Amino acid sequence: MNKLLLVLISLLFVFTELNAQQKTGIKGVVLDENGEAIYSANVVVDASKGWAAATDFDGKFYIELPEGKYVVLVRYIGYENKQLEINLKAGELKDLIFNMESSDQLVGEVEVVSATKRGIVAEKEVVTVETVSAELLSNNNITIASDAVDKVTGVTLLDGQVSIRGGSGYAYGTGSRVILVIDEIPLLSPERNEVLWDFIPMENVKSIDVVKGASSVQYGSAALNGIISVNTKWPTKKKETDISLFGSIYSNPPIDEGRWWTYSTQNFRQDPHEMGIQAAHRRKLTDNLDLVLSGALISNQSHIQNQFNHRFRNNIKLRYTPAKIKGLSLVLNSNLLYRNNDQFFIWDNDNTGAYQGQSYEDRYIRYSIDPIIKFFYKENNQFSLINRFYYDERLNKGEKKEYSGLKVYNDFQYKRTYKVPSKKINGTSTFGFVNTHDIIEASSFKEYSSDGSGIFHFNTASVYTQSDFGWNDLTLALGARFDYVALDGLKKASKPVFNAGTSYEIGTNNFVRFGFGQSFRIPSVAERFVKEKITSVRLVGPDEIAIYAGPNPDIRPESGYSFELGYKKVIKTPKFNANFDAVIFYQKFTDMTEFTFGSYIDPADSSSYTGFSNLNVAQARIFGWEGALGASNTLKKSILTYSVGYTYSYAANAEEDPELSGFLPVVKNAFKAFKISDEEYRAFNENGEENILYGMLRYRFRHTVKLDFNVDLEKFSFGTNIRYYSFMDRVDAIFALFIPGIQDYRDSKNNKGDWVVDLR
Repeated sequence: MNKLLLVLISLLFVFTELNAQQKTGIKGVVLDENGEAIYSANVVVDASKGWAAATDFDGKFYIELPEGKYVVLVRYIGYENKQLEINLKAGELKDLIFNMESSDQLVGEVEVVSATKRGIVAEKEVVTVETVSAELLSNNNITIASDAVDKVTGVTLLDGQVSIRGGSGYAYGTGSRVILVIDEIPLLSPERNEVLWDFIPMENVKSIDVVKGASSVQYGSAALNGIISVNTKWPTKKKETDISLFGSIYSNPPIDEGRWWTYSTQNFRQDPHEMGIQAAHRRKLTDNLDLVLSGALISNQSHIQNQFNHRFRNNIKLRYTPAKIKGLSLVLNSNLLYRNNDQFFIWDNDNTGAYQGQSYEDRYIRYSIDPIIKFFYKENNQFSLINRFYYDERLNKGEKKEYSGLKVYNDFQYKRTYKVPSKKINGTSTFGFVNTHDIIEASSFKEYSSDGSGIFHFNTASVYTQSDFGWNDLTLALGARFDYVALDGLKKASKPVFNAGTSYEIGTNNFVRFGFGQSFRIPSVAERFVKEKITSVRLVGPDEIAIYAGPNPDIRPESGYSFELGYKKVIKTPKFNANFDAVIFYQKFTDMTEFTFGSYIDPADSSSYTGFSNLNVAQARIFGWEGALGASNTLKKSILTYSVGYTYSYAANAEEDPELSGFLPVVKNAFKAFKISDEEYRAFNENGEENILYGMLRYRFRHTVKLDFNVDLEKFSFGTNIRYYSFMDRVDAIFALFIPGIQDYRDSKNNKGDWVVDLR
């Protein structure tokens, strides 16, 4: 019996060896310029036949091929592409090593997209994705991420509220329709669902991806209008330390009487300025343990009196890859922020008080801990458990807690890559389950909590799947997600959403695409229950009245969809790289919320108040087009990089004008509204309903232009960033009653837009 077992084992080894000898293909490793393994690099021989692979945590890959001559292409974001010609004989398993070299990236140039959870080549994406590189961040000395995002084509910001292609208006800092993702983990504040720009460690940012359009399948509620994904750096073989010291002051305003500052050395902290220090240190403590330390101390006093933002932040990242367990990665991130800021609300008048006005002060302490486990199994399987524990407190001037919020986020994810060479098919499928639990404590909300304590529990359970299939020059994407949401176990909502898209290479480096995505957004606790005094104003007579942001417990979830049809052209040569992207888009949202001015009754105590309440007032229909060009030209002693983008967005409210409910009427009006004459503006002010402006959503720019140009010489660089915003066609008319000079100022603009020019 033992002899028979020995014979069988021997035969097994023989057959295994014969099978290994019969295999023909390539294997190898992809390394960075410091000799470190690169994870998830793309190794491509012929993607249409499934001859492609992604490297594992050790940078290794394997592709089975028939005998023949091939060109092997390796690419990874932030590195120059590598190509190698090989001649493969039958039964030969060729061992290859690729040493990658880092490269400068342009706005809009992306090789692999992490923001969409798919990790596919950007040219074959079915939606528009634009990237802000670390080089652009450094060139513009950007210390807060909102300034970086504001330079992206089609993106605008109003008091920190981000809008992509006109998808959002003004929302008083609550209820973002664009979700922030930091290193694969979504993050909005628990009580307001606001984007936490100050929380992003800019001193250690590798890139920022902006995904445009409905994206709820990937990251759930709040991705109604898109995703902002921040990717941070890890150490290389050599330790690195970056330190940045900066400072700035403001010149005097055109109206000398409007200057409220003196630039006295005794009161410098109160004078307009920005100064600070940012630092980051990255190193490998051992072969298996990585460490990143970063932080910032920044003082910012705006040219507007009482608008300041003083903050301290630090960040720690650890990554451990056990040598004895191949493919396992353990990550621990932590972030801490203290912020004292004062937010400007309205000015005193359009003359001497243009830089003075009403504001409100916030003090916050925020911190997060992110334990992450990833396991890469047998090349094609990845298991991930991604967690975040986030806590914040809002303090009053006496440093006493006004409210606190805790967010627990858990995402279990399985990703499978596969290929069927005989069918010329390759693809990636992702399956996941997400649990989110928010605990919010606020004494000002206690009338609305189930037990009167002011403590709210906001729970979300979600399942999602996303698959991408490649067949020859065709790419197909399909995704689905189901969310179940409960607030204190009383208000419940559930919603399935889907996305689909396709991309096709119609010629070498020419791609057409179509993408469709559904989305929804659950209003935040603050949008439902907040009652906060904003300011005091005079409406009629000498007496002031208080203006509040008030509650609406019955507010309904927003939902919608978007689709786009796009074309991308890519040019890659040794000295010149460029990409051009053009797209037509349409967005439709139901029950869109807006802070609406009026007189209201507080349902908690039946008291009346004047101010803003979040109401479902808009049935939004948005149509437009966008074009972007990014290029890099290497000359003999310099490198030129430049990008330019233009967006036209017509945003209509079918609730106000029911004739705009359909797609074709919106398209027709979009072309009619491309250029609006002064006569049409005057006619609208006299008789609003008989005009092209009637039915347009408020707080939007129809035309925006973004341009960036940079020259890198051997020892220094210079450049410019230029942005154009067309006249904001509509704002709330009520502002003209209690903001002195606002209508005179708008009339003086003659319906003309604004140019913002930065030189560096």
